[in-house]
Amino acid sequence: MSAVRAPAWPARLGHVLGRLAARRLARDAPPGVPVLTYHSVADGGEGLPDRYRIAPAQFARQVELLERYGFRPVTLDTLFATLDGDPAGAAGHPVVLTFDDGYADFHAEALPVLRRHRCPAAVFLVTDLVGGEASWDLAPGVIRGPRLMSWPEIREAAGQGVEFHSHGCRHPRLSRVPPEVAAREVRGSKRAIEEALGRPVRYFCYPHGDAGAHTRAEVRAAGYRAAFSTEVGLTAAAQDRFFLRRVKARPADSLADFAAKLHTGWGVRDTFRHLRGGA
Repeated sequence: MSAVRAPAWPARLGHVLGRLAARRLARDAPPGVPVLTYHSVADGGEGLPDRYRIAPAQFARQVELLERYGFRPVTLDTLFATLDGDPAGAAGHPVVLTFDDGYADFHAEALPVLRRHRCPAAVFLVTDLVGGEASWDLAPGVIRGPRLMSWPEIREAAGQGVEFHSHGCRHPRLSRVPPEVAAREVRGSKRAIEEALGRPVRYFCYPHGDAGAHTRAEVRAAGYRAAFSTEVGLTAAAQDRFFLRRVKARPADSLADFAAKLHTGWGVRDTFRHLRGGA
């Protein structure tokens, strides 16, 4: 597969605005690390709201842009070494790529791009539904959800450097299920991935971003190192390690928006407002 070159000027605009805004924000707090959130990487298909799907060509341009501007994709363990003050982890401009749910198109579309750029990534799996369908967030009028990766596909990706962590067993809102169900979601999913891959599972991603105090306590007690929310922003050392922010990569993002988000967590419009000192 040949590389997809991104137009220079739109990305350059976002990059410059983002750097300027980041310098302003750094006066009040140390800068954070962009932990990018993706879901499906596909040109189309039923069963998933469009806001969760990014086109493969757009994804390829974004990964190429990371390389162009000197961002260094790292593992989650390296991210936390960076947050804990390890200077080796902070070298360059670290960035983390995360993928929620484990859609089959990750294996078909995203993995070849990641492999070509030698780019690590983390996928949060819904373990009871591996090899089945995503049934929790269907588009209106759709009966069947998009396919999720199978264990053979997951093992193949793991062999190519992709790390896999937990997104629960069946993707419920954890605050709305009985405590024993929530405990199984948190603990059972961890155990299932560790048994399937023979590797430790250290990180959790809250289904639907539902991360109340009881849920956070359950995740902490289950032995995870940290957990990610759906709150928008860079991941920073001062944040609650069990309610970390991430940067949403949306299909509507221009390359300028994406470049700005790498520095601030926001697109061009919001980044410009912060640059001007707005709320």
